[in-house]
Amino acid sequence: MEQHEIKLVEEDNTIYEIDMDCIRRKQLAAKKAMEADEKRRLEFEKNRTKEN
Repeated sequence: MEQHEIKLVEEDNTIYEIDMDCIRRKQLAAKKAMEADEKRRLEFEKNRTKEN
């Protein structure tokens, strides 16, 4: 069975279990999406300057 790192967070009178592996996966996916957007933007700028 896979071991997950769980963080307990208390807010008001509620305790939340945060799956830190899931958080890391989401952060990595967001970083990859931002890098892909930046790459597309740079390619767009490069192509636009070629046209002029």
